Amino acid sequence: VDVGGGTGRLLASVLEKYGGMKGVLFDQSEVLAEAGPVLESAGVADRCKLVAGSFFDSDTIPKGADVYVMKNIIHDWDDAESVAILQRVGEAMGDNTSSTLCILDLVKGQRDAYEPWNLDFVDFFDLNMLVTVGGRERS
Repeated sequence: VDVGGGTGRLLASVLEKYGGMKGVLFDQSEVLAEAGPVLESAGVADRCKLVAGSFFDSDTIPKGADVYVMKNIIHDWDDAESVAILQRVGEAMGDNTSSTLCILDLVKGQRDAYEPWNLDFVDFFDLNMLVTVGGRERS
C-alpha cells in the first residue's frame, strides 16, 4: 500500500520492476483521479487498486497489507499530526506481524552547534517545510 501515494509514480516504478507484484495506491479521491494515466503509461494499471481515503482515518486505510510505504509524508506535518498518521497506519496494519512500514523521507543529521557555514540541502528543505506547511525534517 502506497499511503498518500499521489498519482502513483513510486508504486508504478515498483510494479514495473516486479512483474508478479500487485499494489494499492491510497490517497484522497481528487488525487487518485489523476493516477490513471501514470499507471497506464507504466503498464501496471491492471495490477494496481485505487483506494480513496485519509491517512488520518484508519477505517479507510487498506488493512493487513504486507508492506506500507510512506514517501515524503511525515515531513509535511507537525509532531502531533505525524504521530496520529503513524498510529492510524499502525492500526490498519493490525495484528499482521509480518507487515512492514517503510518510510522514505530525508533525514536531518545531528549537529553539536549551529554552523551556518555548514548548511546542506536538508537544512534548506527543513526550513521550506517549516515555513510552507508547518512540518519539518526529522533526525
